[in-house]
Amino acid sequence: MKARLDYLDSIRGVAALLVVFHHVFEWLIKRNEINYPTLVYISESVNLGRLGVIVFFITSGFVIPWSLKIDSPHALKEFAIKRFFRLYPAYWFSIVAAVMIGMGVGVHVVSLEQVLLNFTMIQKYLGVESVIESYWTLHLEIVFYVLCATLFSLGLLQKNNFLMMLMVFCCLGAVCFAALRYYYHVRIPIIMPFGLAIMFYGALLRNYFIEKKTELQKPIILLTVFYFICLFIADHFYYLDGWLKWFISHLAAFFVFFILITKVKLHNLVAVYLGRISYSLYYKNNNHVLRTWVGS
Repeated sequence: MKARLDYLDSIRGVAALLVVFHHVFEWLIKRNEINYPTLVYISESVNLGRLGVIVFFITSGFVIPWSLKIDSPHALKEFAIKRFFRLYPAYWFSIVAAVMIGMGVGVHVVSLEQVLLNFTMIQKYLGVESVIESYWTLHLEIVFYVLCATLFSLGLLQKNNFLMMLMVFCCLGAVCFAALRYYYHVRIPIIMPFGLAIMFYGALLRNYFIEKKTELQKPIILLTVFYFICLFIADHFYYLDGWLKWFISHLAAFFVFFILITKVKLHNLVAVYLGRISYSLYYKNNNHVLRTWVGS
């Protein structure tokens, strides 16, 4: 089990580094400090940040549902405590750091009310902007945690047919949202339904690769094709001329995850360590980007 956890942690580490590289490259390119055409071309063709986030989402689906221990009488309580300490301490630190950095360079970043509501991690659902834009990934993670806990309580979390149905429902929902945005100019995001679809997909992958549910092989192939068909349609509506970059980023993320879960299982201590501190690494990097941006 330790080896399994190690290589899953390493995938988080790789994802975190991709996000870091994306923000650093983006900042350097804006300042015209990169003179390597190949790196610029990669940055323009693939969004490494989105690639890393998608890998994170698949990994969450691969891991989080099994954090709920069926044989434990206090499974939900244990789950909530572990998730709280996994996310909130580093998250709170990032908020305080972002505000202090803003104040230090003479930029009034946020109001006290906004800061306090940000501490809940559900500020988006309270109609308040995030202190750091990249917190949107945590909003989605929170929804997934609640869904996992609810499905666990109903005895549906380990039902593969139900997970497949949820994934299909989320994909179709994303397509409908994209069409509403395109035809009726309704400002509704497709990130939430696609993100949840990816996480449920990760749960199915776990059942196939780790739990050895070989009957899932064909459904997973069909779901993969279905996901990218829906993504192709939704991206055309949602991103218009910029759809190809987002589509390629998703393709690359799926490819990277499959490689790291099957062919190249990283047990390197550095990669594993980065995975274990991945949330802290991610948000400390975003604070660095905030500092360099407001100071430029």
